[in-house]
Amino acid sequence: MAGIADGPLFRPVNKAGRAADTRLTVRSVRSIVKRCAENAGTGGRVSGHSLRIGAAQSLRAAGATMVDLMAAGRWKRVDTVAHYTREQDAASGAVACLRYGAVPLPLRRRATMPALLCEPGVTRREWKRRRKDAKRARKADRRAWKKAQKALARA
Repeated sequence: MAGIADGPLFRPVNKAGRAADTRLTVRSVRSIVKRCAENAGTGGRVSGHSLRIGAAQSLRAAGATMVDLMAAGRWKRVDTVAHYTREQDAASGAVACLRYGAVPLPLRRRATMPALLCEPGVTRREWKRRRKDAKRARKADRRAWKKAQKALARA
């Protein structure tokens, strides 16, 4: 709608509603994020980096692997990602499963495995059923991915 063909996508806009040719500064992104957080009623410490950390935490809670997170956030160090997602890792770890009486997760967990298999009262039979369903879903996703790749190659 703005007719931007090249250059920065996010640009400052003046009072007359015209977009500048320069990009938003770090300071302006920080103030926009803080203002939006205040308008949403979010308290606490918020920064422009909060979006990056929050995305990593949401992906980890959804079952993303460390490799997936590093690729999505373009992180080079595993310990950085591990620091951001330490609460999500602890919530689905073996100690949490043992404490709340659930069957522990397997050591190797795929990104599409349900992240909350570690629920109180989950029987071994139910856990195995969920694992089997997740495996079927992964296979279906793989088939759909290959089909989409073939369609893109033909286009």
